[in-house]
Amino acid sequence: MSITLPVIDLNAILPQLILVVIAALILIIGLIEQIKRFIPFISMILLAIAFILISGMWESGPRSFSDLSAMMVLDDFSIFATLIFIAGALLTIMISIAYAESHAINRSEY
Repeated sequence: MSITLPVIDLNAILPQLILVVIAALILIIGLIEQIKRFIPFISMILLAIAFILISGMWESGPRSFSDLSAMMVLDDFSIFATLIFIAGALLTIMISIAYAESHAINRSEY
């Protein structure tokens, strides 16, 4: 009896991996007291970098995470949805900077 292992393509989940790494990085940077007030700007810079990296995947053709299942697929629509999500996060951060300063909210997870 032979066991067939699926071929895994990590490029199919690369946009999500980029966003998870950025979120973890922002939370870790938020532990440093001297940098806490710059967290919104660092977040915007990292999200802009993610936007550029993910938009470079446009028209790369559909990719499936596994050759046995098409449960997770990277195509132009999923890239577009991810870019919309990043744009919404950028706008939310820009809008909330003044609010966070006026209410003395100084937490990185905010």
